[in-house]
Amino acid sequence: MQAALAIIPVIALVVLGHLARRGGLIHAASWPGIEQLGYRVLFPAILLTSIYRSELSLGRLGPYLAALTLAFAVTGALALIWARRRGQTGPRSSSLFQGALRFNSLLILAVAAQGLGGQALGDLAVAFAFLIPAFNIAAIVALTLLSDGPRPAGAAARIGAEIGRNPMVLSCVAGLVLNLSGIALPAWVLSPLDWLGQGALAVGLLAVGAGIDPARCGSATRRCGWGCGCGWRCAR
Repeated sequence: MQAALAIIPVIALVVLGHLARRGGLIHAASWPGIEQLGYRVLFPAILLTSIYRSELSLGRLGPYLAALTLAFAVTGALALIWARRRGQTGPRSSSLFQGALRFNSLLILAVAAQGLGGQALGDLAVAFAFLIPAFNIAAIVALTLLSDGPRPAGAAARIGAEIGRNPMVLSCVAGLVLNLSGIALPAWVLSPLDWLGQGALAVGLLAVGAGIDPARCGSATRRCGWGCGCGWRCAR
């Protein structure tokens, strides 16, 4: 019951964002800037502060991170096997690989913060410290190595440059460095980061709602419903 109630505020903000865009309260041209603000400033702030405050005990989180690593690797391998068996190569196989590994960290954090408390938020942030860089590395490698034609020159440099510019990766690394080094951030640094982080989930969920296209969702929902129905009948 608690988990179900935790989803209600998340849905409410997503719906509000959708109505704000469709109703013209916020012009459509403004939403890309809002999304960039969340992606490059607000969301990195909440990741950095959550990881900074987390209890990074290898005995407690070691098995957790090991399970994440195994699940991530197995999922990626199964996606590539599936693409190969279906004869999909190039961009199609890369898209399938990335789609299988992609997760919506914003929605996960929002539900966790609402229903599970600060401890869960810290544990998730530590998980994202691994998963976000791992996904970005895997996605860039897939785009580079699974592209049609010859492998582009300087692939390794391109991968490193893309990872080095990713604000999510940089914030996770900064949080880990600060946590493990024992550096104590002064209040005049930590307070602004906390204020930015407090706005991250709300702004992000509004942007998610603004990006929802009912027409496309309708066709995807029908296909998803058909697939779930077939799976349920087979399970019976």
